[in-house]
Amino acid sequence: MKAQMKAIAASAIVIVLALAAVSGVTYSWFSDTESSSINVTTGNIILKADVTDAYYKVYGDDEVAIANGGNTPLNGTVGWTVADPGSELTEMIVEVGGMAPGDSLRLVYGGTIETTIDTVFNLTSGVSDPFSIDDIVTINGTEYTSGIIDATNDEVGFKAEITISMSTEAGNELMGKEFNLPITFGFYQANIDSSELPAITTTVTAGEEATVDVVAAGGKAASITMTLDTGGEVNTSIISGSSSEYFLENAGEALVGIDVTLPTGASVTDASVTLSVPTGYDDTSVLTVFHVADNGTMTEVAATITSSDGKTVATFTPSHFSAYYLVDATVAKIEDKGYKTLQEAFDAITNSGEIDLVKDTLGDGVKVARDGNKEVKLDLNGFTYTLRNPVGSTGTETNGFQLNTGNKITIENGTLAVSEENEKKFAVLVQNYGDLIIRDVVIDGTNLDRTIEPNESAAGSSGYSCALSIWCGTVSVEGVTEIYANDEGDSAYAIVVGNYSTYTSPKVTINITGNVDGAVSVVGENNVKSRSTLCVEAGTFKNTTETTDLIVVSTQYSDVDLKGGSFYVDFEHDCAVWAYDGGVVDISGGQYVCEGSSTVSSADHQDLIYAGNNAGKIYISGGEFSSENLAWLLNERDGTGEIVVTGGAFVGWNPGNNVSEGANTSFLSDGYTVVAEGNEYTVVGSTS
Repeated sequence: MKAQMKAIAASAIVIVLALAAVSGVTYSWFSDTESSSINVTTGNIILKADVTDAYYKVYGDDEVAIANGGNTPLNGTVGWTVADPGSELTEMIVEVGGMAPGDSLRLVYGGTIETTIDTVFNLTSGVSDPFSIDDIVTINGTEYTSGIIDATNDEVGFKAEITISMSTEAGNELMGKEFNLPITFGFYQANIDSSELPAITTTVTAGEEATVDVVAAGGKAASITMTLDTGGEVNTSIISGSSSEYFLENAGEALVGIDVTLPTGASVTDASVTLSVPTGYDDTSVLTVFHVADNGTMTEVAATITSSDGKTVATFTPSHFSAYYLVDATVAKIEDKGYKTLQEAFDAITNSGEIDLVKDTLGDGVKVARDGNKEVKLDLNGFTYTLRNPVGSTGTETNGFQLNTGNKITIENGTLAVSEENEKKFAVLVQNYGDLIIRDVVIDGTNLDRTIEPNESAAGSSGYSCALSIWCGTVSVEGVTEIYANDEGDSAYAIVVGNYSTYTSPKVTINITGNVDGAVSVVGENNVKSRSTLCVEAGTFKNTTETTDLIVVSTQYSDVDLKGGSFYVDFEHDCAVWAYDGGVVDISGGQYVCEGSSTVSSADHQDLIYAGNNAGKIYISGGEFSSENLAWLLNERDGTGEIVVTGGAFVGWNPGNNVSEGANTSFLSDGYTVVAEGNEYTVVGSTS
């Protein structure tokens, strides 16, 4: 038996596979270099065959050729179907009708076979009395009726003759009936006792042909140890070509790989693989061995990395016989130092530093400890960090990122998201308590599908989710940033700004050219040190989720300053701006549009700007306002809230004379009036 190995990318690789009851194992070494082209195969079976001929014999007559689906000489019918022809294991269904006692059907299944290991032909069937079955196998002109077929390295002729006979003792009542006869046949590796087999050791060099002479050992070996030496720098390759998130999770720079496969019926009781770490990897902490299943699933394999005499190797025991990669699993870098997880990178910074994400990554949540006094910039570098396991306080781990007080964090240039497979684990994508800058980032909360209990709900609802949650610190959201709420939750928020009595209330500024899709809620509670504030200078705000409010300002401790931006709401949602429970909104610029129609008598009327109960206050000094439901463009909830207008342009609706709170309602402050031009009403100061 000749052994062939394909060596691709390793400076020194040692493989030891101890085989029990097996004489053939295939190893394939790979990367994308063409300079290393050694192939080693210790054993395989290659069969190319199908039914070539069929013959029917009437009892007492000579046999005659018959076609699939054809008629027998006595006007019976014969047909057969072959599943997976040309494979080592083949299933066949033979259908016969009109067979008489003593008749027989002979099928010839033929083609070519190449077997480098001792092989047994085996046939099983569902054929039973009054039928019987016989087989004769011919390989390279030699007939085999039992025993082991001698191995050959050449592709030679193969023929299996399968004869199905009806007993002459069968009763005449079976004549004319139809029968389905299942047959399974195939080639299997011969069962060899490995205890008496020798071990073979050899060294081969990349770029040269090498042969492991197993023939001298009678075509069998208990183990094969092969050392592959490429002598120099190693070419690397990138794992690619799969859309599986498991590849996203662990894909990296593949330094070397091995693919181990076994023939049908073989087994391995012990195996050890040692892969050499290429030169240039002084820091081996980022190196990981992964098993790659046929469906693309990647699983980390426990490996021991050791160094001796200037050489570093990774040794592991394979759990399955398929592909294994030694991978540079670097997720992030601080300068030139690599880290396998983003959390490890954050933990490594004691004072200040910059972390670079180096690839699209499926990773765990990140927690920055309270009062850590860290100033960290995370540059996503255009990549996506997709979360699979949340972080948070013990027992309430629902956050993707938890950035605690006493730290200054900047996140820029990329995307944060939650994996669909883990959506039920997350309620908040970014939970912030410190100073934070978000710049040119997509915060994608569409997979935030976990809701939390009411007493933990920032929005005071039956449970909520939030893409960006801010409870302390000075926060700036800048650049081409986009924020998306869960589009399915009934209490799903894009942004929540809130405060606790134990924290200094947050001050948030949004100045973006991107979109915010989902509700924005600014909330507070009693006995806090100061009021929560949100200032919007630019951005496009809309709500396509099932959450009812676009801008929500609640409690007497919250202030919103709307200087710019575009705010869109449709008829399915309550309002673009809502202030209640002492919340205060100052509107000095921006566009506010309701897209949806209603009538004055509609129960689901639309309030574009709404000052709700318990002294919600809205002051309008600028901006452009339009709504298809003109009756309630501004609404004070029967006078319990307050809206004061000193500026702004209103399309098709006069803020100085409308029916929002009854006939001749005016929201104008003293000394202000309205100038009408066409369908637009502009509020100006009094000319008196």
